[in-house]
Amino acid sequence: MRVNGNEPQPENIIPVYGGIPINVLRTLDEIEQLVENGKLGFMGKRVVNEEEFFILIQRLRSELPRAMKDAEELMKKAEAVDLETRSAWPTARDIITQTRDLTP
Repeated sequence: MRVNGNEPQPENIIPVYGGIPINVLRTLDEIEQLVENGKLGFMGKRVVNEEEFFILIQRLRSELPRAMKDAEELMKKAEAVDLETRSAWPTARDIITQTRDLTP
């Protein structure tokens, strides 16, 4: 897939909301629902299905490395753009100076 004629974009990028991948947010929501729907036990403590809890925790553990890898790749791209922009400034200043010198 091409975006505005730029380099191809990976098809497997996970959508994010507020910087957090949607699949991580969904899993966190499921954990929250599991606790909220748990039976109210002794002394106001919640009792949840242990198997469901550990399945969700394992899913979260598998999703986080991917999310961190995506974030790391994004940071590297941002740093490269920043470096490219910084290195272009001297050339841009020279062009502006030369243009000013040539105009009456």
